[in-house]
Amino acid sequence: MKTLPVLLLGGGLLLASIGVVAAADPTPPASPAVGVSESETGRSGINPTPKRDRRALDGTAITEFTEEGRKFAAPTAAKPAFFLTHSDGQHDFGQVSAGQKPLPEGVIEQQLAETLAAAHYLPATEGHQPSLVLIYIWGTHSRPEPLIEDPGYKNLLSRAALIGGRKFASELKEALIKDENSEAAIPAQAWGAQMSGSNSSGAANLFTSFSPLESFRRRDAKTARLLERIGDECYYIVVSAYDYAALARGENRLLWHTKLSACSRGLSLAETVPALLASGASAFGRDMSEPEFLSNRRR
Repeated sequence: MKTLPVLLLGGGLLLASIGVVAAADPTPPASPAVGVSESETGRSGINPTPKRDRRALDGTAITEFTEEGRKFAAPTAAKPAFFLTHSDGQHDFGQVSAGQKPLPEGVIEQQLAETLAAAHYLPATEGHQPSLVLIYIWGTHSRPEPLIEDPGYKNLLSRAALIGGRKFASELKEALIKDENSEAAIPAQAWGAQMSGSNSSGAANLFTSFSPLESFRRRDAKTARLLERIGDECYYIVVSAYDYAALARGENRLLWHTKLSACSRGLSLAETVPALLASGASAFGRDMSEPEFLSNRRR
């Protein structure tokens, strides 16, 4: 695929547009040339996903459109959309597991092209000028250490926006704020114990029947499942689409971004990102009101 050096996008802009921000971390990653921002939070009773088969992929996918993006016609087999790509590399948030090896860009490039082609997005050529610039990043998003130090729940809310989307993260933030002001609020020490695994009694003992956070968790099965997911470290890849013509005029016009993520336990980054691209192919360029779950399990 052709690439385009994106000089118009300042550090952190892509991360901010996606809703992912680095949590309070003693050694934050270098500022990205293109940023993904997300409000992240952590809170009592949000449990890691239960144990699963080592090689099973438990992921989520969501594509969020801007108002500008909704003005663009969806590509079809007869009228595909042509693009240039720009890799902004690997960005890790929180406490990265020891021994985790960076993922080379070459592992992603071909798989991404094949995935996008299935959604009628094709690389620009001499005879087909681009209408889009697709910028992609990938990496690990995990809890900060020590667990208790997450001012404003930035880390947790950021992971919530990455996994469940901005709307879900905003709703979770509202529940967290209400929970803090409630008599049924759970002490931060209990949250830290649960997240670190030192409390084996499970989420049920952390949530009370009357807490706003418990009410939020119980509103439907998808919410409960998403809360489990954000309690875990995850691998992710985010692809953001910008208007090529606007960039040529010096304007940063985001159209949409697709966020794919999966629980990292028992898996490597190198095997997870390609699997996410294969499992989440249908999400690219599709305006989604809520996240969908992904799996590579054979039925």
